[in-house]
Amino acid sequence: MENINALDILEKVQAVRKWAKENLPMYESTIANDLIIFLAIEFVGCRPLTVKRLFASLPYSYTAIRQHYKKLFKDGWVEHIPDEKDGRIKYIKPSQKFIETIDSYVETLHRTFTPPPPQLPARRVIPPFLT
Repeated sequence: MENINALDILEKVQAVRKWAKENLPMYESTIANDLIIFLAIEFVGCRPLTVKRLFASLPYSYTAIRQHYKKLFKDGWVEHIPDEKDGRIKYIKPSQKFIETIDSYVETLHRTFTPPPPQLPARRVIPPFLT
């Protein structure tokens, strides 16, 4: 890999990570980061997500996921919707704050990693007296 290209990519990753730390409830944890990204993917994909399925979907201990999930819930990032037939089942719903922040996160990723359009060559202007 070319050093200039590698440097550019690494600086972009660093910029996105900085934005995420300033705007997402990362709680200085990789687990929280993975939890937020998983929730965002499920929500954007319009897949119904129960608390039970969430806890079973990440490669961390139940206790670790629960600790971070409780903070997200307490801080208003997600809400619970009880199942109409079985009240013990809780579906996770993103809060408006979560939706708006993830929209901004996706915009930041897109803006950071989408290459600018190619520059068109400058048009040569021919003075009228030469035509």
